[in-house]
Amino acid sequence: MDFSKPDDAKTAQPYAAPGGVTSGAVVSLQNGALNIANRAPGSFGVQLNITPLDVDAITDLTFDFKASADARVNWFFRANGNYYGVHFTGPTGVRPGAVSLGDAEISAGKDGWKRAHIPLRGWLRAVLPDAKSVVVDEILIGNWDNEGYLMAGIGGNGPGAHWQMDDLKLEKRAETPMFGPARFDGQRFVLPARDLSSFDFSGLKLQIEGTSEIKNAQNFLVPAVGFVVDVGANNPLALKDGQSTTWKLTRADKAVANGEVTLNTADIKTPPLPTILLDGKPVAAWDDMEFGALKSWQSNAQSAYIEPDISTAATGARSLRLTNKVTASTFSLYPPSPLDAANFPVLTFAYRADDRVRVDLHFIWEKKRYSVRFLDRDNPDTRVATLADVKADNQWHIATLNLLESLQKARPDATDFNLTQLQISDAGWTGNARGVQWWLDDWRPTPRVEETINATVINRDLSGLNGVSYILDRKAETIPDETTRSGADLQIPLAGKSGLWWLHVRARDGAEKWSETAHFPLWCGALPVAPVAKPVEAKQTDAK
Repeated sequence: MDFSKPDDAKTAQPYAAPGGVTSGAVVSLQNGALNIANRAPGSFGVQLNITPLDVDAITDLTFDFKASADARVNWFFRANGNYYGVHFTGPTGVRPGAVSLGDAEISAGKDGWKRAHIPLRGWLRAVLPDAKSVVVDEILIGNWDNEGYLMAGIGGNGPGAHWQMDDLKLEKRAETPMFGPARFDGQRFVLPARDLSSFDFSGLKLQIEGTSEIKNAQNFLVPAVGFVVDVGANNPLALKDGQSTTWKLTRADKAVANGEVTLNTADIKTPPLPTILLDGKPVAAWDDMEFGALKSWQSNAQSAYIEPDISTAATGARSLRLTNKVTASTFSLYPPSPLDAANFPVLTFAYRADDRVRVDLHFIWEKKRYSVRFLDRDNPDTRVATLADVKADNQWHIATLNLLESLQKARPDATDFNLTQLQISDAGWTGNARGVQWWLDDWRPTPRVEETINATVINRDLSGLNGVSYILDRKAETIPDETTRSGADLQIPLAGKSGLWWLHVRARDGAEKWSETAHFPLWCGALPVAPVAKPVEAKQTDAK
């Protein structure tokens, strides 16, 4: 579309979110181009008037554009019910709940114009490789990220901000896919992939020599990047600096692409968090949010977005971020469950929240709902405990709950301590505003150990393990020094120790670099025995 006809102005219209006000964008034709100008703070959003399109039939979107320096907008595509964002001139982060596809491909044009390309099929199929069809039924251009009060017109998108679009094309392309060269990026194997407009995404297998074959490799595609595999998570290669290994991508046993990849230990700036096995087995209840375990977490799809966040973490490289969708919702997060407090008598986790967040911990115990006070002020469920020293200052802190002891005090006659349907949410009077966020990391129910800690340190590092430093004490955040005290296997006697202890572990990789510290809570010795007390159902009347 070249926007040469008066009716072409109807291609876009100011966007009005359901139940919201219309944006301050003004759409007009100027000098044969579509002009979008802002007259008031807000989303600066417009909606393209399109008929639903199948990305297998319409694979690519291109357009020419000019933009003022203060015009900060991104593109959003609703496909199969979810929103997918493409960074254009706006904030690098997309709106909470939208999946980031990548940066629009920008090239120089003539007379101050630039050309933008968005490979719709290649990027959307990368995140939806197994969908029978991928249909885009809404295209929005605007900003819904309020970092720095951008939606108030601060830092951009104030009155007068404007941008122009011309020669808009939605077309089908037939391209030869290109792969490589492969590289290691920290602990990740990265195989760049581009020109995927006509690529068959089904039935792919990826084999990296020295690791297990990855079936359904299409599920490891990252839009605008290619195949990304956390090799260090489960298959440490223990490569030396400059050492190479081979890889091959196949479909139905036929080669799609192959090559070599070489480790450059200079790319590993900080080794990943180590983890441990206890008595030769992983502690399934633990989650440090580092290597894809977020799939075991769920949210109420109507009230909350749950996403990994690489911008902040208590330890390691990422955390879990929860964003409230709707004002006065339950803002619900569901941790992995069930959880047997007889085997995990203490619960610890790291959190970051400000004073606007209203959530408590809830669970079902023998078919009845109970709660633990966290950040909420009213709660209709029977309260068995209150988390101590909770701080809502938008900094990272560690919460510790003596779970089994609290349950024994609440019901001294109980013999079954299996908790089902764990939930962190707002109950009673729901007081969370839309857009409120909080973060969670290092979810660690505390396992019981007796007599000796038999642990194996797993480095999750491509260059292998070359030493361990550790400390066992009663503090939650101790940092061991950079002194090698053992190899991978730890045997620590527990004579004279009882209750909650912390094992703090750092690992040195094959390039002589030390990791951050991972903190593992352990319950040593006998279980807590609470004094017999008459159970009391607390009724909460605190004001919000």
